[in-house]
Amino acid sequence: MRPMRTAPPYPLRRHALPALLVTVVMTTMACPVGALAAGADCSQPQGNVDRMVCSNERLSRAQEAMAAAFRTAFQRAPDRPALLRQQSEWQTRVRDVCVEVACVMKAFQGRVEALESR
Repeated sequence: MRPMRTAPPYPLRRHALPALLVTVVMTTMACPVGALAAGADCSQPQGNVDRMVCSNERLSRAQEAMAAAFRTAFQRAPDRPALLRQQSEWQTRVRDVCVEVACVMKAFQGRVEALESR
């Protein structure tokens, strides 16, 4: 008689990677501003927007507000992978094209409004 096969204790799920990504992003955004400015690694900023966020307290607070709105929207979202894609698209197409503080501030405020209206 052959032994029964048992399922692994932690079965892989189809959406495991997006869930892991969200966990990493949310953990990063929850770090104190001293080490990270709401997700921007201020020891090695990755771009112009990260440098602006790291050097401007108002932008750092605006990014924190956007991160909080995203967390709330994510908890309520019926389609979390879609929300992750939308957030990534917003970051690439709206936030990352900014070259001035006013543009980044407007981008964060607009994203907070969009997330809160979901």
